[in-house]
Amino acid sequence: MRNILKLGLLSCVAIGPFVSVSVAQDEYFSRDKYEAVLDRSQPEFDAEAVRVGAFNVRSYVQAGVTSNSNVFASGDNEASDVIIRIGGEAQAKTNWTNNEITASIGVFRNEYADVSDESNTDIRGRLRGRLDVTKTVSVAATGFAEQRSEPRQDFANAVGVDGPIRFDRTGGMLEASYHTGRLRWDSSVAISQTDFDDGRINTPGVNFGQEFDQDFRDRSVTTTRSRVTYAVTPDFAVFGQGSLYNVDYDRTQTLNGSQVTRDSEGYTLAVGANFELSSLIRGDIAVGYFGDDKEQGAFQDVQGLSLDGRVIWFPTQLTNVTLTVDRRVVDLGLVETPTALQTGFGARVDHEFRRNVIGSVYANFEQQDYDDVARTDDVFDITVSGTYKLNRKVHVEGFLRQIGRDVSGVPQAGTLSHDISLIGIGVKVSP
Repeated sequence: MRNILKLGLLSCVAIGPFVSVSVAQDEYFSRDKYEAVLDRSQPEFDAEAVRVGAFNVRSYVQAGVTSNSNVFASGDNEASDVIIRIGGEAQAKTNWTNNEITASIGVFRNEYADVSDESNTDIRGRLRGRLDVTKTVSVAATGFAEQRSEPRQDFANAVGVDGPIRFDRTGGMLEASYHTGRLRWDSSVAISQTDFDDGRINTPGVNFGQEFDQDFRDRSVTTTRSRVTYAVTPDFAVFGQGSLYNVDYDRTQTLNGSQVTRDSEGYTLAVGANFELSSLIRGDIAVGYFGDDKEQGAFQDVQGLSLDGRVIWFPTQLTNVTLTVDRRVVDLGLVETPTALQTGFGARVDHEFRRNVIGSVYANFEQQDYDDVARTDDVFDITVSGTYKLNRKVHVEGFLRQIGRDVSGVPQAGTLSHDISLIGIGVKVSP
């Protein structure tokens, strides 16, 4: 039965991109009755775009300082430090009536005052073009590249390496959309390549100074998605969607004295609803079934319930509450297994105290249940933040953040349970 479902999904998804999607919005699919706090335009305090030929350009530079209570995300012997963050971002978007080109680039430097080996630079760029073939059909292409460092609280950095693991990711996506009346069909094909840099063990002991090989994580991922949506009413639509993915690792790895591959392929089938009701609620919720099949028997296959949802409640014009849920398979970088079942729940409250003063509270919980090994991680993240818009050009931002990881079962690499407290303030300046 599972093979039949996968075959049917493959046929649907393969055809979708060639039939494909539209950006046009009408009474059946517009979801703009209510305006979220962070999306609300404040002309007196928001930076204006600069017109450069056919493009509207928005940009800013940013400088901030953050205090980190546990730089190495350690369960003991915590070390604190102060981080200076400097950088900026620019985005250009065409001002055409039809079709669209957008380009963006961002560069940020994180400089640690005491632990200089932790300092890093994040770079990302993106280019996207959309062609409106007709009023009901559009196609788009996106390319991106980024170079970043994994946060210290991520698993691969928690084993005592000399600096946060860096990685390069490049890729692209082709999208297509068809939209007419009550029917909408969206499809996409995405490809990405991720390459991780090696680290070096700096924890005193037998392996001190030894290379921490990360090549076994290098991989390419191809994902095909398709969603068909039918609008029952202008405020409520139902959909069916599916995805297929293939994960191809660049090399095999050694496990229990044998060479094995982490390669896998998987699928997700789901149904759901997209809505914006008169009861001041907007959302998109999908519930389904996923499967992750390994190429070799060295690692176990995984199947189960898939979840993907986001609901926003607007109790007042000045406040909105966002709830999220997701359940999916991830590779967190553990040598003993390429699979962890990650289930996450999030809640966020944004409030506009004044037109130029916005406060937010965010809480997220994730449970990472590793396959092939007896280990479960509970991860929480709680953040309180605020923005004070002095004028169109200068915004001041601040935050308090608490991060924690609780490891149960059999730790595979040292003591990984930890807590991190961060407090930061910064200024964002636009031209």
